[in-house]
Amino acid sequence: MKWKYFIPHEWESDRTTWEDVHLLPDDSSYEGEPLWLTVFALGGALDDDEYTEMQHMLQGKQYHIKDTDMVVAADDFSKAELIEWVGKWFSDSKIRADEFVEVGFEEFDGMGKQMRLLGNLRRTFGDQGDRSV
Repeated sequence: MKWKYFIPHEWESDRTTWEDVHLLPDDSSYEGEPLWLTVFALGGALDDDEYTEMQHMLQGKQYHIKDTDMVVAADDFSKAELIEWVGKWFSDSKIRADEFVEVGFEEFDGMGKQMRLLGNLRRTFGDQGDRSV
């Protein structure tokens, strides 16, 4: 199955330490909420306590998943690597995903609480609203 994804934050460099990804199946009959995943890199820990907690969650593995949050054993990641981690989340969750295609906000506008908020911010502040979510 093909999945459409939208990343609400503007990437200001080639690599980052965390990101939200919103996903929808590429199925015009789908009427549910978008799936919202958050991926955190170990290198993005805010302090020693958070780093230790993240290491404990990983227990020597490459990644740890809890619900829709994922911690990965990396200092940071690129957008391509982020989508690879998303693919691992889908695989571990037993959800079929053969392809991920990036789309614009318009595909998600009004779908789910955060997307409604982002839509309101965009209508009020333009694309600058993306930095508020």
